[in-house]
Amino acid sequence: MWGAELPFDILGSIFLLCIDNRQFIVPQSFSGSRVPVDPRIVLSCVCSYWRSVALRTSALWRDILLELDSPQVIFVANQVLPRAQGRPLRLAARRSRFQNRAPPNPSPEDFINTIIVPYAQHLKALELFVPFPLIKPILALIHKVRFPALEVLSLRQASVGTITSFSVDTTSPPINVKTLELDVRWSKPLLENSVGLPLGMAPWSQLTTFVNLNAMPIRTFAGILSLCPLLESCAVYLEFFNGPPWFPQITAAFLERLHIRFTHTTWWDQFLKESFSLPSIRDLALKVDKEGLGWTSELNDFLCNQCGSQLERLYVASRENRYVFDTGLRNFESFLQKHAFSLRQLYLPMFTQTIIFDVESIRRLVSRELCPCLERLWLENLNWPPSLDRLSAVAEGVKDSMNSTRGALRELHVICYYHHLVNRPVEKAMNAMIQEFSSTGIKFRVSHFDYKNFNLATQEKDWFGYLV
Repeated sequence: MWGAELPFDILGSIFLLCIDNRQFIVPQSFSGSRVPVDPRIVLSCVCSYWRSVALRTSALWRDILLELDSPQVIFVANQVLPRAQGRPLRLAARRSRFQNRAPPNPSPEDFINTIIVPYAQHLKALELFVPFPLIKPILALIHKVRFPALEVLSLRQASVGTITSFSVDTTSPPINVKTLELDVRWSKPLLENSVGLPLGMAPWSQLTTFVNLNAMPIRTFAGILSLCPLLESCAVYLEFFNGPPWFPQITAAFLERLHIRFTHTTWWDQFLKESFSLPSIRDLALKVDKEGLGWTSELNDFLCNQCGSQLERLYVASRENRYVFDTGLRNFESFLQKHAFSLRQLYLPMFTQTIIFDVESIRRLVSRELCPCLERLWLENLNWPPSLDRLSAVAEGVKDSMNSTRGALRELHVICYYHHLVNRPVEKAMNAMIQEFSSTGIKFRVSHFDYKNFNLATQEKDWFGYLV
Protein backbone atom coordinates (compact mmCIF):
# COMPACT_ATOMS: atom_id res chain seq x y z
CA MET A 1 0.00 0.00 0.00
CA TRP A 2 1.44 3.39 -1.06
CA GLY A 3 2.19 5.57 1.95
CA ALA A 4 2.17 2.70 4.43
CA GLU A 5 5.87 3.21 5.17
CA LEU A 6 5.87 7.01 5.17
CA PRO A 7 6.83 8.56 8.52
CA PHE A 8 3.96 9.67 10.73
CA ASP A 9 4.67 13.42 10.40
CA ILE A 10 4.94 13.35 6.60
CA LEU A 11 1.78 11.32 6.10
CA GLY A 12 -0.08 13.52 8.59
CA SER A 13 1.02 16.62 6.66
CA ILE A 14 -0.25 15.07 3.42
CA PHE A 15 -3.59 14.39 5.11
CA LEU A 16 -3.80 18.04 6.16
CA LEU A 17 -3.32 19.14 2.55
CA CYS A 18 -6.14 16.80 1.50
CA ILE A 19 -8.59 18.10 4.11
CA ASP A 20 -8.21 21.81 3.26
CA ASN A 21 -9.37 23.07 6.70
CA ARG A 22 -12.82 21.56 6.30
CA GLN A 23 -15.06 21.58 9.38
CA PHE A 24 -15.83 18.13 10.78
CA ILE A 25 -19.58 17.75 11.41
CA VAL A 26 -20.80 15.34 14.09
CA PRO A 27 -22.44 12.98 13.29
CA GLN A 28 -23.13 13.95 9.66
CA SER A 29 -19.53 13.54 8.47
CA PHE A 30 -19.65 9.84 9.34
CA SER A 31 -22.80 8.95 7.43
CA GLY A 32 -22.65 11.01 4.25
CA SER A 33 -26.44 11.23 4.36
CA ARG A 34 -26.67 14.83 3.14
CA VAL A 35 -23.09 15.43 1.99
CA PRO A 36 -20.29 13.06 0.94
CA VAL A 37 -18.50 11.21 3.71
CA ASP A 38 -15.80 13.42 5.22
CA PRO A 39 -12.28 12.88 3.76
CA ARG A 40 -10.95 12.16 7.26
CA ILE A 41 -13.22 9.14 7.46
CA VAL A 42 -12.26 8.02 3.95
CA LEU A 43 -8.54 8.24 4.75
CA SER A 44 -8.93 6.33 8.00
CA CYS A 45 -10.63 3.44 6.17
CA VAL A 46 -7.71 2.76 3.79
CA CYS A 47 -5.63 0.70 6.22
CA SER A 48 -4.85 0.43 9.92
CA TYR A 49 -1.70 2.58 9.62
CA TRP A 50 -3.54 5.38 7.83
CA ARG A 51 -6.30 5.17 10.42
CA SER A 52 -3.75 5.48 13.22
CA VAL A 53 -2.13 8.51 11.58
CA ALA A 54 -5.49 10.19 10.89
CA LEU A 55 -6.72 9.72 14.46
CA ARG A 56 -3.44 10.90 15.98
CA THR A 57 -3.00 13.99 13.77
CA SER A 58 -4.58 16.52 16.11
CA ALA A 59 -4.67 19.32 13.52
CA LEU A 60 -7.29 17.32 11.58
CA TRP A 61 -9.73 17.64 14.49
CA ARG A 62 -9.44 21.28 15.54
CA ASP A 63 -12.68 22.54 13.93
CA ILE A 64 -15.74 20.57 15.06
CA LEU A 65 -19.46 21.21 14.57
CA LEU A 66 -21.99 19.27 16.67
CA GLU A 67 -25.49 18.83 15.24
CA LEU A 68 -27.67 18.79 18.34
CA ASP A 69 -30.69 17.33 16.55
CA SER A 70 -29.01 13.92 16.55
CA PRO A 71 -29.80 11.77 19.62
CA GLN A 72 -26.27 10.31 19.45
CA VAL A 73 -24.40 13.61 19.33
CA ILE A 74 -23.03 13.49 22.90
CA PHE A 75 -21.81 9.91 22.52
CA VAL A 76 -20.11 10.58 19.17
CA ALA A 77 -18.65 13.89 20.36
CA ASN A 78 -16.95 12.02 23.19
CA GLN A 79 -15.11 9.99 20.57
CA VAL A 80 -14.14 12.92 18.35
CA LEU A 81 -13.27 15.87 20.62
CA PRO A 82 -10.35 14.17 22.45
CA ARG A 83 -8.57 13.83 19.10
CA ALA A 84 -7.67 17.55 19.25
CA GLN A 85 -5.16 16.54 21.96
CA GLY A 86 -4.99 19.95 23.57
CA ARG A 87 -4.57 21.90 20.32
CA PRO A 88 -6.56 25.17 19.97
CA LEU A 89 -10.11 24.03 19.21
CA ARG A 90 -12.95 25.70 17.31
CA LEU A 91 -16.17 24.18 18.63
CA ALA A 92 -19.65 24.89 17.31
CA ALA A 93 -22.96 23.35 18.33
CA ARG A 94 -26.31 24.06 16.72
CA ARG A 95 -29.91 23.07 16.32
CA SER A 96 -31.12 22.93 12.74
CA ARG A 97 -33.80 25.58 13.32
CA PHE A 98 -35.48 27.80 15.91
CA GLN A 99 -38.20 25.94 17.83
CA ASN A 100 -41.14 27.03 19.99
CA ARG A 101 -40.50 24.27 22.51
CA ALA A 102 -37.03 23.26 23.63
CA PRO A 103 -36.19 19.56 23.13
CA PRO A 104 -35.28 17.62 26.30
CA ASN A 105 -31.88 16.46 25.04
CA PRO A 106 -29.11 17.18 25.47
CA SER A 107 -29.63 18.28 29.05
CA PRO A 108 -27.72 21.35 30.28
CA GLU A 109 -25.66 19.16 32.62
CA ASP A 110 -24.64 16.71 29.89
CA PHE A 111 -23.81 19.44 27.40
CA ILE A 112 -21.76 21.58 29.76
CA ASN A 113 -19.97 18.82 31.68
CA THR A 114 -19.25 16.66 28.64
CA ILE A 115 -18.79 19.11 25.78
CA ILE A 116 -17.53 22.41 27.19
CA VAL A 117 -15.80 22.05 30.56
CA PRO A 118 -13.25 19.35 29.56
CA TYR A 119 -11.99 21.54 26.70
CA ALA A 120 -12.31 24.99 28.28
CA GLN A 121 -8.54 25.48 28.47
CA HIS A 122 -8.08 24.89 24.74
CA LEU A 123 -11.19 26.45 23.17
CA LYS A 124 -10.26 29.12 20.65
CA ALA A 125 -13.81 29.67 19.38
CA LEU A 126 -17.15 28.67 20.90
CA GLU A 127 -20.15 29.17 18.61
CA LEU A 128 -23.49 27.99 20.01
CA PHE A 129 -27.05 27.97 18.64
CA VAL A 130 -28.69 26.07 21.47
CA PRO A 131 -32.13 25.68 23.13
CA PHE A 132 -33.11 28.24 25.75
CA PRO A 133 -32.63 25.93 28.80
CA LEU A 134 -28.89 25.85 27.97
CA ILE A 135 -28.46 29.62 27.69
CA LYS A 136 -28.47 30.65 31.34
CA PRO A 137 -26.17 27.82 32.52
CA ILE A 138 -23.72 28.66 29.72
CA LEU A 139 -23.73 32.36 30.67
CA ALA A 140 -23.05 31.41 34.28
CA LEU A 141 -20.31 29.00 33.22
CA ILE A 142 -18.49 31.73 31.31
CA HIS A 143 -17.98 33.59 34.58
CA LYS A 144 -17.03 30.53 36.64
CA VAL A 145 -14.61 28.68 34.37
CA ARG A 146 -11.53 30.21 32.77
CA PHE A 147 -11.25 30.11 28.98
CA PRO A 148 -7.67 31.40 28.53
CA ALA A 149 -7.46 30.75 24.76
CA LEU A 150 -10.98 31.86 23.81
CA GLU A 151 -11.05 34.53 21.08
CA VAL A 152 -14.55 34.06 19.60
CA LEU A 153 -17.79 33.65 21.57
CA SER A 154 -21.10 33.35 19.73
CA LEU A 155 -24.22 32.55 21.76
CA ARG A 156 -27.68 32.37 20.16
CA GLN A 157 -30.80 30.79 21.55
CA ALA A 158 -32.67 28.26 19.42
CA SER A 159 -36.00 28.10 21.25
CA VAL A 160 -38.50 30.43 22.88
CA GLY A 161 -37.63 31.85 26.29
CA THR A 162 -36.74 35.06 28.13
CA ILE A 163 -34.23 35.53 30.92
CA THR A 164 -36.00 37.39 33.73
CA SER A 165 -33.30 37.24 36.40
CA PHE A 166 -29.57 36.75 36.27
CA SER A 167 -26.62 37.41 38.52
CA VAL A 168 -22.96 36.52 38.38
CA ASP A 169 -19.88 37.16 40.45
CA THR A 170 -18.86 40.61 39.24
CA THR A 171 -15.35 40.11 40.60
CA SER A 172 -14.70 37.45 37.97
CA PRO A 173 -12.24 38.53 35.26
CA PRO A 174 -13.81 39.31 31.88
CA ILE A 175 -13.72 36.70 29.16
CA ASN A 176 -10.70 37.23 26.94
CA VAL A 177 -12.46 37.41 23.56
CA LYS A 178 -12.04 39.63 20.51
CA THR A 179 -15.29 38.58 18.80
CA LEU A 180 -18.61 38.62 20.70
CA GLU A 181 -21.86 37.61 18.97
CA LEU A 182 -25.12 37.42 20.94
CA ASP A 183 -28.78 36.67 20.33
CA VAL A 184 -30.30 36.17 23.77
CA ARG A 185 -33.74 37.32 24.93
CA TRP A 186 -33.67 39.43 28.09
CA SER A 187 -36.54 41.02 30.00
CA LYS A 188 -36.78 44.81 29.76
CA PRO A 189 -35.34 45.61 33.22
CA LEU A 190 -32.25 43.51 32.55
CA LEU A 191 -31.62 45.06 29.14
CA GLU A 192 -30.54 48.36 30.66
CA ASN A 193 -27.40 46.77 32.05
CA SER A 194 -26.86 43.88 29.68
CA VAL A 195 -26.53 42.94 26.02
CA GLY A 196 -26.48 39.19 26.56
CA LEU A 197 -23.73 39.48 29.13
CA PRO A 198 -23.51 41.92 32.03
CA LEU A 199 -21.85 45.00 30.55
CA GLY A 200 -19.07 44.96 33.12
CA MET A 201 -18.07 41.41 32.20
CA ALA A 202 -17.24 41.92 28.54
CA PRO A 203 -13.72 42.92 27.39
CA TRP A 204 -14.89 45.98 25.45
CA SER A 205 -11.45 47.56 25.19
CA GLN A 206 -10.10 44.66 23.10
CA LEU A 207 -13.17 43.71 21.03
CA THR A 208 -12.77 43.87 17.26
CA THR A 209 -16.17 42.34 16.38
CA PHE A 210 -19.50 42.83 18.18
CA VAL A 211 -22.89 41.47 17.08
CA ASN A 212 -26.12 41.76 19.08
CA LEU A 213 -29.33 40.53 17.43
CA ASN A 214 -31.64 41.32 20.34
CA ALA A 215 -33.07 44.85 20.25
CA MET A 216 -31.05 47.16 22.49
CA PRO A 217 -31.43 50.80 23.61
CA ILE A 218 -29.47 53.32 21.56
CA ARG A 219 -27.67 54.64 24.65
CA THR A 220 -26.36 51.15 25.39
CA PHE A 221 -25.15 50.93 21.79
CA ALA A 222 -23.48 54.33 22.04
CA GLY A 223 -21.85 53.33 25.30
CA ILE A 224 -20.45 50.17 23.75
CA LEU A 225 -19.00 52.09 20.78
CA SER A 226 -17.31 54.53 23.13
CA LEU A 227 -15.83 51.61 25.11
CA CYS A 228 -14.50 49.78 22.03
CA PRO A 229 -11.59 51.75 20.52
CA LEU A 230 -10.46 48.76 18.42
CA LEU A 231 -13.87 47.78 17.03
CA GLU A 232 -13.71 46.87 13.32
CA SER A 233 -17.06 45.12 12.72
CA CYS A 234 -20.44 45.71 14.38
CA ALA A 235 -24.01 44.54 13.76
CA VAL A 236 -26.84 45.58 16.09
CA TYR A 237 -30.63 45.69 16.40
CA LEU A 238 -31.87 48.97 17.89
CA GLU A 239 -35.02 49.61 19.90
CA PHE A 240 -37.45 52.40 19.08
CA PHE A 241 -36.04 55.79 20.08
CA ASN A 242 -37.43 59.30 20.27
CA GLY A 243 -36.05 62.40 18.61
CA PRO A 244 -32.97 64.43 19.57
CA PRO A 245 -31.01 65.26 21.60
CA TRP A 246 -29.29 61.89 21.86
CA PHE A 247 -25.62 61.96 22.90
CA PRO A 248 -22.35 63.61 21.80
CA GLN A 249 -21.06 62.43 18.43
CA ILE A 250 -18.93 59.29 18.61
CA THR A 251 -15.96 58.68 16.31
CA ALA A 252 -15.38 54.99 15.64
CA ALA A 253 -11.90 55.31 14.20
CA PHE A 254 -11.34 51.70 13.09
CA LEU A 255 -14.91 50.58 12.36
CA GLU A 256 -15.01 49.12 8.83
CA ARG A 257 -18.29 47.19 8.89
CA LEU A 258 -21.55 48.47 10.44
CA HIS A 259 -24.94 46.80 10.00
CA ILE A 260 -27.88 48.38 11.85
CA ARG A 261 -31.42 47.01 11.94
CA PHE A 262 -33.96 49.62 13.01
CA THR A 263 -37.32 48.75 14.54
CA HIS A 264 -38.95 51.86 13.08
CA THR A 265 -38.64 54.39 10.27
CA THR A 266 -38.55 57.74 12.10
CA TRP A 267 -35.45 59.73 13.15
CA TRP A 268 -33.09 57.02 11.87
CA ASP A 269 -31.31 59.24 9.34
CA GLN A 270 -30.93 62.22 11.67
CA PHE A 271 -29.74 59.82 14.38
CA LEU A 272 -26.91 58.67 12.10
CA LYS A 273 -26.05 62.19 11.01
CA GLU A 274 -25.80 63.61 14.53
CA SER A 275 -24.37 60.62 16.39
CA PHE A 276 -21.54 59.02 14.43
CA SER A 277 -18.37 59.70 12.51
CA LEU A 278 -17.02 56.68 10.61
CA PRO A 279 -13.72 57.58 8.94
CA SER A 280 -12.78 53.96 8.11
CA ILE A 281 -16.17 52.55 7.08
CA ARG A 282 -16.16 50.11 4.15
CA ASP A 283 -19.39 48.14 4.57
CA LEU A 284 -22.59 49.90 5.69
CA ALA A 285 -26.03 48.27 5.79
CA LEU A 286 -29.18 49.99 7.05
CA LYS A 287 -32.00 47.52 7.53
CA VAL A 288 -35.53 47.66 8.92
CA ASP A 289 -38.19 45.10 9.77
CA LYS A 290 -40.89 46.62 7.58
CA GLU A 291 -41.94 49.69 5.57
CA GLY A 292 -38.47 50.69 4.38
CA LEU A 293 -36.08 53.58 4.95
CA GLY A 294 -35.47 55.38 1.67
CA TRP A 295 -32.71 57.74 0.60
CA THR A 296 -33.02 61.06 2.40
CA SER A 297 -31.02 64.28 2.50
CA GLU A 298 -29.88 63.50 6.08
CA LEU A 299 -28.57 60.11 4.96
CA ASN A 300 -26.86 61.71 1.99
CA ASP A 301 -25.17 64.27 4.26
CA PHE A 302 -24.05 61.52 6.63
CA LEU A 303 -22.49 59.51 3.81
CA CYS A 304 -20.77 62.56 2.32
CA ASN A 305 -19.55 64.27 5.47
CA GLN A 306 -19.17 61.69 8.23
CA CYS A 307 -18.06 58.60 6.34
CA GLY A 308 -14.54 58.20 5.01
CA SER A 309 -13.75 57.83 1.32
CA GLN A 310 -13.24 54.04 1.49
CA LEU A 311 -16.90 52.94 1.34
CA GLU A 312 -17.15 49.74 -0.73
CA ARG A 313 -20.56 48.22 0.10
CA LEU A 314 -23.79 50.10 0.81
CA TYR A 315 -27.28 48.73 1.41
CA VAL A 316 -30.26 50.97 2.20
CA ALA A 317 -33.60 49.22 2.63
CA SER A 318 -36.61 50.79 0.93
CA ARG A 319 -39.91 49.73 -0.52
CA GLU A 320 -42.99 51.76 0.38
CA ASN A 321 -43.98 54.76 -1.69
CA ARG A 322 -44.31 57.16 1.23
CA TYR A 323 -40.59 56.75 2.04
CA VAL A 324 -39.21 58.68 -0.85
CA PHE A 325 -35.88 59.46 -2.40
CA ASP A 326 -36.17 63.12 -1.34
CA THR A 327 -32.66 64.47 -1.79
CA GLY A 328 -31.81 66.58 -4.80
CA LEU A 329 -29.98 64.98 -7.69
CA ARG A 330 -26.98 67.27 -7.19
CA ASN A 331 -26.62 66.11 -3.57
CA PHE A 332 -26.85 62.47 -4.59
CA GLU A 333 -24.20 62.94 -7.24
CA SER A 334 -21.96 64.44 -4.56
CA PHE A 335 -22.22 61.09 -2.76
CA LEU A 336 -21.27 59.24 -5.94
CA GLN A 337 -18.36 61.59 -6.57
CA LYS A 338 -16.93 61.10 -3.08
CA HIS A 339 -17.13 57.31 -3.22
CA ALA A 340 -16.69 56.86 -6.98
CA PHE A 341 -13.40 54.98 -6.79
CA SER A 342 -14.24 52.80 -3.79
CA LEU A 343 -17.86 51.65 -4.29
CA ARG A 344 -18.09 48.01 -5.35
CA GLN A 345 -21.58 47.01 -4.22
CA LEU A 346 -24.59 49.35 -4.12
CA TYR A 347 -28.24 48.67 -3.31
CA LEU A 348 -30.01 51.84 -4.34
CA PRO A 349 -33.66 52.63 -3.47
CA MET A 350 -34.83 54.79 -6.35
CA PHE A 351 -38.49 55.50 -5.62
CA THR A 352 -39.19 59.19 -5.99
CA GLN A 353 -42.08 61.58 -5.97
CA THR A 354 -40.23 64.84 -5.34
CA ILE A 355 -37.48 64.59 -7.95
CA ILE A 356 -36.62 62.31 -10.82
CA PHE A 357 -33.34 60.41 -10.83
CA ASP A 358 -32.94 61.13 -14.51
CA VAL A 359 -32.38 58.48 -17.15
CA GLU A 360 -28.97 59.85 -18.11
CA SER A 361 -27.71 59.40 -14.55
CA ILE A 362 -29.04 55.83 -14.53
CA ARG A 363 -27.22 55.10 -17.79
CA ARG A 364 -23.95 56.52 -16.43
CA LEU A 365 -24.29 54.56 -13.20
CA VAL A 366 -25.00 51.24 -14.92
CA SER A 367 -22.21 51.82 -17.45
CA ARG A 368 -19.75 52.35 -14.54
CA GLU A 369 -18.94 55.83 -15.83
CA LEU A 370 -19.83 57.34 -12.45
CA CYS A 371 -18.33 54.50 -10.37
CA PRO A 372 -15.67 52.63 -12.38
CA CYS A 373 -15.02 50.07 -9.59
CA LEU A 374 -18.68 49.08 -9.20
CA GLU A 375 -19.22 45.31 -9.49
CA ARG A 376 -22.68 44.67 -8.06
CA LEU A 377 -25.65 47.02 -8.47
CA TRP A 378 -29.29 46.69 -7.43
CA LEU A 379 -31.74 49.32 -8.64
CA GLU A 380 -35.09 49.37 -6.86
CA ASN A 381 -38.45 50.78 -7.99
CA LEU A 382 -37.03 51.52 -11.39
CA ASN A 383 -40.32 51.72 -13.26
CA TRP A 384 -42.11 54.39 -11.22
CA PRO A 385 -43.50 56.88 -12.15
CA PRO A 386 -45.05 54.62 -14.83
CA SER A 387 -42.53 54.86 -17.64
CA LEU A 388 -40.15 52.50 -19.39
CA ASP A 389 -37.50 55.19 -19.92
CA ARG A 390 -35.46 54.03 -16.93
CA LEU A 391 -35.47 50.42 -18.07
CA SER A 392 -34.21 51.61 -21.44
CA ALA A 393 -31.47 53.60 -19.68
CA VAL A 394 -30.35 50.41 -17.92
CA ALA A 395 -30.07 48.61 -21.25
CA GLU A 396 -28.09 51.48 -22.75
CA GLY A 397 -25.79 51.54 -19.74
CA VAL A 398 -24.99 47.84 -20.07
CA LYS A 399 -24.22 48.26 -23.77
CA ASP A 400 -21.99 51.27 -23.11
CA SER A 401 -19.99 49.41 -20.47
CA MET A 402 -19.42 46.43 -22.74
CA ASN A 403 -18.18 48.69 -25.51
CA SER A 404 -15.77 50.57 -23.24
CA THR A 405 -12.50 49.65 -21.55
CA ARG A 406 -14.24 49.79 -18.16
CA GLY A 407 -16.03 46.50 -18.69
CA ALA A 408 -19.49 45.56 -17.47
CA LEU A 409 -20.91 44.96 -14.01
CA ARG A 410 -20.56 41.45 -12.63
CA GLU A 411 -24.11 41.51 -11.24
CA LEU A 412 -27.10 43.72 -12.01
CA HIS A 413 -30.48 43.28 -10.35
CA VAL A 414 -33.42 45.43 -11.42
CA ILE A 415 -36.38 45.44 -9.03
CA CYS A 416 -39.70 46.70 -10.36
CA TYR A 417 -43.00 47.16 -8.57
CA TYR A 418 -46.24 47.75 -10.37
CA HIS A 419 -49.97 47.69 -10.04
CA HIS A 420 -51.69 44.93 -11.97
CA LEU A 421 -53.07 47.53 -14.42
CA VAL A 422 -49.57 48.21 -15.79
CA ASN A 423 -48.46 44.59 -15.61
CA ARG A 424 -48.29 43.78 -19.29
CA PRO A 425 -45.96 46.53 -20.69
CA VAL A 426 -43.59 46.29 -17.73
CA GLU A 427 -43.35 42.53 -17.92
CA LYS A 428 -42.83 42.65 -21.68
CA ALA A 429 -39.98 45.18 -21.37
CA MET A 430 -38.26 43.21 -18.61
CA ASN A 431 -38.46 39.93 -20.50
CA ALA A 432 -36.87 41.63 -23.51
CA MET A 433 -33.98 42.84 -21.33
CA ILE A 434 -33.40 39.38 -19.90
CA GLN A 435 -33.25 37.87 -23.36
CA GLU A 436 -30.97 40.60 -24.70
CA PHE A 437 -28.34 40.18 -21.97
CA SER A 438 -28.61 36.43 -21.41
CA SER A 439 -25.30 35.73 -23.17
CA THR A 440 -23.23 38.66 -21.88
CA GLY A 441 -21.72 36.94 -18.84
CA ILE A 442 -23.37 39.44 -16.49
CA LYS A 443 -25.37 37.94 -13.64
CA PHE A 444 -28.51 39.78 -14.72
CA ARG A 445 -31.74 39.48 -12.77
CA VAL A 446 -35.09 41.22 -12.97
CA SER A 447 -37.64 40.92 -10.17
CA HIS A 448 -41.14 42.25 -10.43
CA PHE A 449 -43.61 42.46 -7.57
CA ASP A 450 -47.09 43.68 -6.92
CA TYR A 451 -46.95 46.14 -4.00
CA LYS A 452 -49.38 44.00 -2.01
CA ASN A 453 -47.24 40.87 -2.27
CA PHE A 454 -43.76 42.31 -1.83
CA ASN A 455 -41.74 41.14 1.19
CA LEU A 456 -38.76 43.27 2.20
CA ALA A 457 -37.10 40.25 3.85
CA THR A 458 -36.93 38.52 0.46
CA GLN A 459 -34.79 41.28 -1.03
CA GLU A 460 -32.58 41.44 2.06
CA LYS A 461 -31.95 37.70 1.97
CA ASP A 462 -31.13 37.84 -1.75
CA TRP A 463 -28.64 40.67 -1.24
CA PHE A 464 -26.78 39.30 1.79
CA GLY A 465 -27.36 35.59 1.23
CA TYR A 466 -28.91 35.33 4.70
CA LEU A 467 -31.51 37.05 6.87
CA VAL A 468 -30.59 38.07 10.42
